[in-house]
Amino acid sequence: MTNKNINLLPSTRLRAIRISYFVRFATIATAVTATLVFIYGLVLIPTYLSLKSKSEDQQQVLKNLKSQLATQDITDTEVRLRVLKQNAVFLSTLGKVSMSGTAIRLVLSVPHNGISLRQIVYSAPDAEKNGKMMLTGTALTRDTLQRYQRALKKVSFISDVKLPIDAYAKDSSIPFTITLIGAFKS
Repeated sequence: MTNKNINLLPSTRLRAIRISYFVRFATIATAVTATLVFIYGLVLIPTYLSLKSKSEDQQQVLKNLKSQLATQDITDTEVRLRVLKQNAVFLSTLGKVSMSGTAIRLVLSVPHNGISLRQIVYSAPDAEKNGKMMLTGTALTRDTLQRYQRALKKVSFISDVKLPIDAYAKDSSIPFTITLIGAFKS
Protein backbone atom coordinates (compact mmCIF):
# COMPACT_ATOMS: atom_id res chain seq x y z
CA MET A 1 0.00 0.00 0.00
CA THR A 2 1.19 3.44 -0.77
CA ASN A 3 1.34 6.28 1.66
CA LYS A 4 -0.17 8.78 -0.62
CA ASN A 5 -1.95 11.71 1.06
CA ILE A 6 -5.35 12.17 -0.27
CA ASN A 7 -6.91 15.56 0.04
CA LEU A 8 -10.52 15.14 0.87
CA LEU A 9 -11.33 18.83 1.19
CA PRO A 10 -13.48 20.42 -1.38
CA SER A 11 -11.75 22.80 -3.76
CA THR A 12 -13.46 25.91 -2.31
CA ARG A 13 -12.27 25.04 1.16
CA LEU A 14 -8.81 24.26 -0.19
CA ARG A 15 -8.73 27.65 -1.89
CA ALA A 16 -9.83 29.38 1.33
CA ILE A 17 -7.03 27.68 3.28
CA ARG A 18 -4.48 28.78 0.69
CA ILE A 19 -5.75 32.38 0.78
CA SER A 20 -5.67 32.31 4.59
CA TYR A 21 -2.09 31.01 4.45
CA PHE A 22 -0.99 33.78 2.04
CA VAL A 23 -2.75 36.42 4.16
CA ARG A 24 -0.92 35.21 7.28
CA PHE A 25 2.37 35.14 5.35
CA ALA A 26 1.78 38.66 3.98
CA THR A 27 0.88 39.90 7.48
CA ILE A 28 4.06 38.48 8.97
CA ALA A 29 6.19 39.81 6.08
CA THR A 30 4.61 43.26 6.50
CA ALA A 31 5.22 43.17 10.27
CA VAL A 32 8.86 42.12 9.80
CA THR A 33 9.37 44.83 7.16
CA ALA A 34 7.76 47.46 9.39
CA THR A 35 9.93 46.35 12.32
CA LEU A 36 13.10 46.53 10.19
CA VAL A 37 12.16 49.98 8.89
CA PHE A 38 11.56 51.16 12.44
CA ILE A 39 14.91 49.76 13.64
CA TYR A 40 16.78 51.31 10.70
CA GLY A 41 15.01 54.59 11.38
CA LEU A 42 16.20 54.49 14.99
CA VAL A 43 19.75 53.74 13.84
CA LEU A 44 19.66 56.62 11.33
CA ILE A 45 18.52 59.26 13.85
CA PRO A 46 22.07 59.91 15.24
CA THR A 47 23.45 60.08 11.69
CA TYR A 48 20.76 62.57 10.72
CA LEU A 49 21.43 64.72 13.78
CA SER A 50 25.18 64.64 13.11
CA LEU A 51 24.73 65.64 9.47
CA LYS A 52 22.28 68.37 10.44
CA SER A 53 24.77 69.90 12.89
CA LYS A 54 27.58 69.68 10.30
CA SER A 55 25.32 71.35 7.74
CA GLU A 56 24.55 74.17 10.18
CA ASP A 57 28.28 74.55 10.90
CA GLN A 58 29.03 74.69 7.17
CA GLN A 59 26.31 77.32 6.69
CA GLN A 60 27.88 79.41 9.44
CA VAL A 61 31.34 79.05 7.88
CA LEU A 62 29.86 80.03 4.51
CA LYS A 63 28.33 83.17 6.02
CA ASN A 64 31.67 84.10 7.61
CA LEU A 65 33.52 83.52 4.34
CA LYS A 66 31.01 85.64 2.44
CA SER A 67 31.46 88.52 4.86
CA GLN A 68 35.27 88.19 4.69
CA LEU A 69 35.12 87.95 0.91
CA ALA A 70 33.05 91.11 0.71
CA THR A 71 35.66 93.08 2.67
CA GLN A 72 38.51 91.39 0.80
CA ASP A 73 36.86 92.18 -2.55
CA ILE A 74 36.89 95.85 -1.64
CA THR A 75 40.59 95.63 -0.75
CA ASP A 76 41.38 93.64 -3.91
CA THR A 77 39.44 96.13 -5.98
CA GLU A 78 41.40 99.01 -4.49
CA VAL A 79 44.70 97.24 -5.22
CA ARG A 80 43.63 96.50 -8.80
CA LEU A 81 42.51 100.09 -9.27
CA ARG A 82 45.87 101.37 -8.04
CA VAL A 83 47.71 99.04 -10.43
CA LEU A 84 45.48 100.14 -13.30
CA LYS A 85 46.22 103.80 -12.52
CA GLN A 86 49.95 103.06 -12.53
CA ASN A 87 49.59 101.24 -15.84
CA ALA A 88 47.63 104.17 -17.25
CA VAL A 89 50.42 106.56 -16.24
CA PHE A 90 53.00 104.25 -17.81
CA LEU A 91 50.95 103.89 -20.99
CA SER A 92 50.48 107.65 -21.27
CA THR A 93 54.27 108.11 -21.18
CA LEU A 94 54.73 105.57 -23.96
CA GLY A 95 53.46 108.10 -26.50
CA LYS A 96 56.30 110.42 -25.56
CA VAL A 97 59.03 107.75 -25.72
CA SER A 98 60.52 106.78 -29.05
CA MET A 99 60.06 103.15 -29.90
CA SER A 100 63.09 100.99 -30.58
CA GLY A 101 61.99 100.12 -34.13
CA THR A 102 61.65 103.78 -35.03
CA ALA A 103 65.02 104.66 -33.49
CA ILE A 104 66.81 101.82 -35.28
CA ARG A 105 65.14 102.73 -38.58
CA LEU A 106 66.27 106.35 -38.18
CA VAL A 107 69.87 105.28 -37.52
CA LEU A 108 69.85 102.80 -40.39
CA SER A 109 68.64 105.55 -42.72
CA VAL A 110 72.09 107.17 -42.37
CA PRO A 111 74.20 106.11 -45.40
CA HIS A 112 76.64 103.39 -44.39
CA ASN A 113 78.44 102.26 -47.54
CA GLY A 114 81.38 100.02 -46.71
CA ILE A 115 80.03 99.42 -43.19
CA SER A 116 78.47 96.15 -42.08
CA LEU A 117 76.57 96.27 -38.81
CA ARG A 118 76.40 93.10 -36.71
CA GLN A 119 74.68 94.24 -33.55
CA ILE A 120 72.50 97.14 -32.41
CA VAL A 121 71.79 97.63 -28.70
CA TYR A 122 69.21 100.27 -27.81
CA SER A 123 68.23 101.88 -24.48
CA ALA A 124 65.20 104.14 -24.77
CA PRO A 125 65.36 107.72 -23.48
CA ASP A 126 63.47 108.62 -20.33
CA ALA A 127 62.45 111.91 -18.75
CA GLU A 128 65.88 112.68 -17.26
CA LYS A 129 68.35 111.45 -19.86
CA ASN A 130 68.74 110.77 -23.55
CA GLY A 131 68.59 107.36 -25.12
CA LYS A 132 71.65 105.33 -25.95
CA MET A 133 72.40 103.08 -28.93
CA MET A 134 75.50 100.98 -29.49
CA LEU A 135 76.36 99.95 -33.05
CA THR A 136 78.83 97.11 -33.50
CA GLY A 137 80.19 96.16 -36.88
CA THR A 138 83.08 96.17 -39.33
CA ALA A 139 84.28 98.94 -41.65
CA LEU A 140 86.11 98.17 -44.92
CA THR A 141 88.63 101.01 -44.45
CA ARG A 142 89.53 103.78 -42.05
CA ASP A 143 88.07 106.33 -44.47
CA THR A 144 84.63 104.64 -44.58
CA LEU A 145 84.56 104.53 -40.79
CA GLN A 146 85.38 108.27 -40.57
CA ARG A 147 82.67 109.11 -43.16
CA TYR A 148 80.12 107.07 -41.22
CA GLN A 149 81.06 108.77 -37.95
CA ARG A 150 80.75 112.24 -39.53
CA ALA A 151 77.40 111.31 -41.10
CA LEU A 152 76.09 110.20 -37.71
CA LYS A 153 77.26 113.49 -36.10
CA LYS A 154 75.23 115.48 -38.66
CA VAL A 155 71.94 113.75 -37.75
CA SER A 156 69.68 116.05 -35.72
CA PHE A 157 68.33 113.48 -33.23
CA ILE A 158 71.83 112.28 -32.23
CA SER A 159 73.57 114.59 -29.74
CA ASP A 160 76.86 112.68 -29.32
CA VAL A 161 78.80 110.03 -31.28
CA LYS A 162 81.49 108.20 -29.34
CA LEU A 163 84.01 106.06 -31.20
CA PRO A 164 87.12 104.86 -29.33
CA ILE A 165 90.38 106.05 -30.92
CA ASP A 166 91.78 102.52 -31.02
CA ALA A 167 89.18 101.70 -33.69
CA TYR A 168 91.48 103.50 -36.18
CA ALA A 169 94.47 101.26 -35.42
CA LYS A 170 93.88 98.97 -38.40
CA ASP A 171 93.83 100.04 -42.06
CA SER A 172 91.13 97.65 -43.33
CA SER A 173 88.43 95.33 -41.97
CA ILE A 174 88.17 97.48 -38.86
CA PRO A 175 85.94 96.16 -36.06
CA PHE A 176 84.25 99.00 -34.20
CA THR A 177 81.65 99.89 -31.60
CA ILE A 178 80.05 103.32 -31.88
CA THR A 179 77.96 104.69 -29.01
CA LEU A 180 75.21 107.13 -30.02
CA ILE A 181 73.43 109.36 -27.51
CA GLY A 182 70.32 111.32 -28.35
CA ALA A 183 66.53 111.59 -28.38
CA PHE A 184 66.14 109.25 -31.40
CA LYS A 185 63.03 111.07 -32.61
CA SER A 186 62.82 112.65 -35.99
